[in-house]
Amino acid sequence: MAVEIAPLLAADLAEIELQASQAHMRKWMGGDFGAAIEAAGNCATALLDGVPVACAGICDIEGRRYAWAFLGHLARPVMLAASRACAEALSRETSDVFTHCRMDVPANARWLKLLGFEPTGTRDVLPDGMTYELWVRKHV
Repeated sequence: MAVEIAPLLAADLAEIELQASQAHMRKWMGGDFGAAIEAAGNCATALLDGVPVACAGICDIEGRRYAWAFLGHLARPVMLAASRACAEALSRETSDVFTHCRMDVPANARWLKLLGFEPTGTRDVLPDGMTYELWVRKHV
């Protein structure tokens, strides 16, 4: 089993078989989104035996730094390497980084805490109609 963290390619997005809690997001992962995040260059793909199983990045959204991740249902074996890569990327940030976490997926909240995020107490309904909690990783 070979685990690799590589710069994200737009084509990686189509290959990730998303976990059940993110499967509905497939419709937003198409052409323009993939091209934009590949061009941004601040994104990575976790590969398991050469197959993309997760990806993550940090981008600017509405004037704030925002972290995002798409995890495949086969991502478990890469999570240690992926978590280290995410922690390293977050450590280079020079301002607070925000993200949203679905309140009905406890594993997501555990991962965010591991990466140094904390809930802000703000809840938002995002375009998928689901309620998410806003989290922040404070720049120190």
